[in-house]
Amino acid sequence: HLSIRRQRQMCIRDSSNSPLQVNLTLLHTASRKAKNTDEQYLDTFYRTFDEVKDGFFDGMIITGAPVELMPFEEVDYWSELVEIMDWSEEHVYSTFYICWGAQAGLYHHFGINKCVMDEKLFGVYEHDIYNDRPVLLRGFDEKFWMPHSRHTTVSLEQIKENRNLELLAGSEPTGAAIVRSLDNKHIFVFGHAEYDWDTPVSYTHLTLPTNREV
Repeated sequence: HLSIRRQRQMCIRDSSNSPLQVNLTLLHTASRKAKNTDEQYLDTFYRTFDEVKDGFFDGMIITGAPVELMPFEEVDYWSELVEIMDWSEEHVYSTFYICWGAQAGLYHHFGINKCVMDEKLFGVYEHDIYNDRPVLLRGFDEKFWMPHSRHTTVSLEQIKENRNLELLAGSEPTGAAIVRSLDNKHIFVFGHAEYDWDTPVSYTHLTLPTNREV
């Protein structure tokens, strides 16, 4: 589930910038009991998969989790997440995966596993847009900045070799940044474009220089 702050960043703030009316349904896994969020808060604002599985949705966001150094199958709610990802194929028009969620989705749907980097990737990095400004990135500059904070990455070669995937953006230090399936059912973002300007600072208690790596 999302922290209250990230709910504001990813859902409430961003959807408020759209002229469309957006109805949000927040979902948490039933197979794992939250340690850092009040249970009453979850019961009030969140639903479980069993409560929504008969519905249909225009979009779904699967976010990250601090479990990236564990094999996917060892995450205690992995089987439930797999069930949700399989369900989304028929019940969700398009799914947006972020950070560890992007790695999990890429692994489950396309068999591309993550690998541990020699050093943690942490900072705000410049990225290039590939393939002549794809529709999904309309409005972006030719180069854009996005925060990353992770110990793992995915293989650029395997992404490029997969005929069902397209690499939309990336850079040398970050590798793949944004990837889509050709049918647009799956959008994978390996950084954190949803962060507020001070989010990396609040997470690490560091002073983050503008447009520089830490």
